[in-house]
Amino acid sequence: MELSREALDIIYQAIDYATKRSFEFVTPELLLLMMLKDRVFSEAFEKCGGNAGMLEEYLKEYAEEYMEKVEVGIPEMSDGVTMLMNFAEKSAYSSGSPNVSLRHIIHGLWNLDDCYAIYFMEKQGITEAELLQGMAEIEENDEADEAAGKSSDPEERRSS
Repeated sequence: MELSREALDIIYQAIDYATKRSFEFVTPELLLLMMLKDRVFSEAFEKCGGNAGMLEEYLKEYAEEYMEKVEVGIPEMSDGVTMLMNFAEKSAYSSGSPNVSLRHIIHGLWNLDDCYAIYFMEKQGITEAELLQGMAEIEENDEADEAAGKSSDPEERRSS
């Protein structure tokens, strides 16, 4: 199953981030860190009572302190990312979606056991259901604005 543009962007950004910092793996925590660059995700996170800046700080500190570094090479996807993507693909398939979207990846995150990405969000009182609902509402509002001619650039919907 193919990935949506937003999902691909997040994965590529996580690979780039891991490569620049010589991390051995791309992890769910790095995917979440890159999700913070997505306007819809960040707005929904804040709308649910979260602090995106604080989450970013937690994730960067976690990465620097606990992630393995290597001298050279391209980072591999961790087992956690592989499991997350499997969950996301099953979720997309079950919902009848033609591709795996950011919301499916978030659902995949919440299906992982012992995931610091989830711990850091739950620490701020964020739940999967509220976050996904918040994203859906923002996307619906964006689509309504676009239909009304208020936004002509689809790129504005995603980048923050």
